[in-house]
Amino acid sequence: MNRSDKDRLDKIVKLGCIVADECCGGRVTIHHVRRHGEKRKHSKVIGLCQNHHQDGGHGVAVHAGKKTWRKNYGEEEELLHRTAILLGE
Repeated sequence: MNRSDKDRLDKIVKLGCIVADECCGGRVTIHHVRRHGEKRKHSKVIGLCQNHHQDGGHGVAVHAGKKTWRKNYGEEEELLHRTAILLGE
């Protein structure tokens, strides 16, 4: 990871959880958006609070059931696009 990547990730964390609803809780972490075994890219990340990332259980945490999570919060690609807009990209 280069300095530019680190600066961008720091900005994403400062934006807060991209979902931002009543289930939010915990520090904001980086979630890599990828499909079908794609490698992690620092250019394809969103910020999620710990509940929406890993700790919130099925339907709240993306890693507890992606299909339900996407139904509840939208496609990760849409949230990635929203993040880019908020960053002015």
